[in-house]
Amino acid sequence: MKQPSVFPMAVFCVPVCLLILGLTGCAGKETAAWQDDKTLVLQSLKNVSDTQRQLHEHSELFDKRLFELEKTVAQQLSAIDAMKATLEAQSKQQEHVEKEAKQAAVVQKAIKRSALVKKLDKIDSDIKQAVITTKRIKKAAYQPAEKNDYTAAYLALKSGRYDEAIVSFQTFLGAYPNGEYADQAYYWLGESLLANSKFLAASESFQILAKQYPKSSKYQIGLLKLGITYEQLKRIGDAKAVWQRLIEEAPQSKSAKDAKLRLSGPQSKKTIN
Repeated sequence: MKQPSVFPMAVFCVPVCLLILGLTGCAGKETAAWQDDKTLVLQSLKNVSDTQRQLHEHSELFDKRLFELEKTVAQQLSAIDAMKATLEAQSKQQEHVEKEAKQAAVVQKAIKRSALVKKLDKIDSDIKQAVITTKRIKKAAYQPAEKNDYTAAYLALKSGRYDEAIVSFQTFLGAYPNGEYADQAYYWLGESLLANSKFLAASESFQILAKQYPKSSKYQIGLLKLGITYEQLKRIGDAKAVWQRLIEEAPQSKSAKDAKLRLSGPQSKKTIN
């Protein structure tokens, strides 16, 4: 609100008071002296009035400019507040955008990782399939040779050429350790060694058969012959333990019946083919 200016009134009142005092002091003087000073006093009053008017105008102009300046400052403050609000909104929006960008990056990374895992799984599957195919190809390639080598070693055994059979079966197992006839080869190698009275080597061959090929057709008779090799090596306790194991695992088999005979007495000296 605009305040009234007291400065012009003060400027006016001071000269007037001085004038009144002067006039009072001079009241006793002659009228002619007043007439001489009248013009000068009136001119002084006029000058004071003009000065008062100019000061009043300047004061009003100053008040007007001050009002306009206050108005401008208020507008600028309002604009600043608006800019602050805009900046805060933009900052929040920027934070939201950055948060969404981070979430999108995480999702994208997860998608890429998932795609990479799928690719690696497919590569692993392809490699495994290739290995299986390679094994099948190799197996198909050497099956005829494997069968021929096994047959040649078996014929040497049946012909009584035990030394040749031993070497042939050992060579066969070195070439085809996981072959189709590996279990048969270990059994017949043991038989060849047993026929040549190489009881310790024979027991080792039968042990491999019993340990690695429990589902082989030669498993039961292999246990029987393992007991025989132990008996020849004077390991009677081991022989009886193997025969008892055979009887418990396959009580109805022919090999189990032969094992019972060996455990029962004099027949233990009999050779079983």
